[in-house]
Amino acid sequence: MATNNTSAEGWANSTASTVTARVNDNATVWMTIAYVVVFIFGFFGNACIIYIVASHKRMKSTFNFLIVNMAIGDLLVSLFIMPSEVSNRCQSSLAIRYNFSQARYMKT
Repeated sequence: MATNNTSAEGWANSTASTVTARVNDNATVWMTIAYVVVFIFGFFGNACIIYIVASHKRMKSTFNFLIVNMAIGDLLVSLFIMPSEVSNRCQSSLAIRYNFSQARYMKT
């Protein structure tokens, strides 16, 4: 037998889950913005370092090649890891929101 969850306790639980879902959404938005900003600065900064060392003959030293190797590693992280992190964060946020929205209708 299904019961209608209109009691004060049921309302409080659904309200708390809605607030939690909104907080998670806000955190997801700000973290996504942070990832995009880091991606943009990281991509262009590392690309500039690689370009400068490759284009200027006097910049080709052993130490600068070490810096270029680190810049290439950072560039690869920016290209492959950061987009998947943003995707995972957004998908987990949707899963949490879905679980909270379904929690209202469960019988306790």
